[in-house]
Amino acid sequence: MRRDDKARLFIAGIPLSGEGGDGLEASEGGSGKFPAWVLDQRRIRIDGATLVWEDALRGAPPLVLRGVNIAVDNEGRRHRFGLTARPPREMAARIDVRGDFRGDADDALSAWQGQLFAEVEYADLAVWRRWVDYPVALPRGRGATRLWLEFSGGSLREITADVSLREVDLKFSKNLPALDLDSLSGRLRASFPAGGLAVKGEKLALATRGTGEAAIRLEPSDFEIEWQQKDSGTTGRAEISRLDIGALARLAAHLPFDARTRQLLGDYAPRGELGALSASWSGDAQRLHVYSLKAEARALGLHARGYFPGFSGITGHLEATETGGSAVLASGKSSIDLPAVFPESLIQLDSLNARASWTIDQGALALTLEQADFAGPEAAGSAQGIYRTAASGPGFIDMTAALTRGDARAVWRYMPHVVGAGAREWLRDSLLSGEATEARLTLKGDLKDFPFDDPRSGQFLVTVKARDTVLDYGKGWPRIDDIAGDLRFEGRGMSIEARQGRILGASLMNTQARIPDFDIPVPILLVKGKAAGPTAEF
Repeated sequence: MRRDDKARLFIAGIPLSGEGGDGLEASEGGSGKFPAWVLDQRRIRIDGATLVWEDALRGAPPLVLRGVNIAVDNEGRRHRFGLTARPPREMAARIDVRGDFRGDADDALSAWQGQLFAEVEYADLAVWRRWVDYPVALPRGRGATRLWLEFSGGSLREITADVSLREVDLKFSKNLPALDLDSLSGRLRASFPAGGLAVKGEKLALATRGTGEAAIRLEPSDFEIEWQQKDSGTTGRAEISRLDIGALARLAAHLPFDARTRQLLGDYAPRGELGALSASWSGDAQRLHVYSLKAEARALGLHARGYFPGFSGITGHLEATETGGSAVLASGKSSIDLPAVFPESLIQLDSLNARASWTIDQGALALTLEQADFAGPEAAGSAQGIYRTAASGPGFIDMTAALTRGDARAVWRYMPHVVGAGAREWLRDSLLSGEATEARLTLKGDLKDFPFDDPRSGQFLVTVKARDTVLDYGKGWPRIDDIAGDLRFEGRGMSIEARQGRILGASLMNTQARIPDFDIPVPILLVKGKAAGPTAEF
């Protein structure tokens, strides 16, 4: 069997079709009668033959297939065939090809329809590149494949592939690095409706070569994705049983994503898993006009970027549309990263349960934290409030929080950027121990005015009831032990109202310690109070 450099096919020197036309009918010269003759035979059997395929158009070497068995059955408009063969052992194991089509010999190909099945138990995919064109660069790969193809109207309408491949190198574009896979398995189905594409995967899994963190694994997942191109733009929907977004982000360097998507994945480094994901969208090349998303999140994480906070270990249910959304969180070990607010930005948590919702109106975000209950090594409590973005600046906030437990040694970590480094260091070095039995936070106003020097522009207030506190307030000065009292952070300053305490063995009563302004180069500590005890203690 031969194809010449003009793409004409011959069997034993006999042309399969005449010049011109797209049908199977014989040409007037009689040189194309072979296909029509085959279709006229009720039954054809060839056993144990040797087939040599020569392809002058590709310039490929001859391909020799041995043990070729061919069966053809024609019943009216139904035409079935089967072929089995043995390629050279280094290329593949036994090949099995079957077809079932309906059409008349004098019909154009566009009137035919049917199915084609092919199975290769083992094949060296790279070797077959000499005779077969792949849709991607495939310099290496081996494994087993089964294919089902459906044709209608002269076109491929659906393709289904079962794959179990090993040691595969894929390159989706000459500008992308190769994807070095240790394994790829599962079922893929693609259909081609008018103006669209539908892709479905069943138990699709892959693993790249490497060990430890260098390896990327996608556990078996089912998914279904549809695109439809319309005059107004593109619509689509997706359902995914399980999506490891961290692995997907790491694969992004090898996949044909646009530059913006690739940059976002690199900046935010998403990680974690989405389950029971359901999404739909409609938009054009510039943006999505309408979208909806529902998903179960497990151990979700993002890097902080600008005013956008980072987080890790977040678990819960998410729903979102172009106009808003909601989230219900029930997380265990997790963290929140707020570099735009705190110099010591990472907050470790043992648990986080929260309900939040948001709206989006003309690009402006309004977030409502209905309730958040949290507990961590340094504090436990609850919070609620609202936040709105602004056209410029960090936005507006109205938030309250209450602690039921807190460690005084951690107070310095929660001092925002506006509090100078010297003040934070003083708090870190001076508050040696202590327990907060009750604490409250009020933060309200336009954040560009923080810490609200003008009380009319907003309020930043933290009040803490503390006990068993030790304050080492100045080098060379005696420290104060066993303080029980109230700490107050307001605006740029701090004050301590100590109901009791001890200094040099003397008892303190009604003592005040105050730093009026943390933001000056050298903050001033003012202490005023009463002490009682033996004269020798002074």
